[in-house]
Amino acid sequence: IRDAVELSEHSFAEHVRVLGANNHRALNARHVLATCYLAAESIDLALSHANQAVSDCSRILGGKHRYTLAAQANLAACHLARGNESALALAREAAMNHERELGPGHHNTIRAQTIMIRCLRGAGLFDEALAEAQRAAVNADRWLGTQHPRSVAVKAELDEMSVPGLHPRRATN
Repeated sequence: IRDAVELSEHSFAEHVRVLGANNHRALNARHVLATCYLAAESIDLALSHANQAVSDCSRILGGKHRYTLAAQANLAACHLARGNESALALAREAAMNHERELGPGHHNTIRAQTIMIRCLRGAGLFDEALAEAQRAAVNADRWLGTQHPRSVAVKAELDEMSVPGLHPRRATN
């Protein structure tokens, strides 16, 4: 993962150097860098870049642009990793915005919904998480196909919630 972080840091720096900090590809490169930091569990760096990505993308591209939407979902994931209570509200908003702007079957919508499902689980809202996972799994299979990575990810969330003992209010009969 460290190699991915180093490549992403280099890519972001080059995008800014060549294209300028306000170019849409440079803005997306910052979002990707935040994602890499999150994967590497460098939460402070991830949060810093995710906050900046949302701010810059919103200001330059507008709130409806797919890069802005992706940065919003990523920011929610960073807050979830930090354990911040604001993660759920951010994730709900990101999932709603994705579905409204990109549609229910877009791969980024499924990703935003998966982040929201994790936030719901983290907040102890297991029934709502299960319902959202079921809905997202149906949309993912329908629009992306059963083998798409986003379909696989949301079904993994659903499977994890279906294991007896992991869902506190689930009957184990």
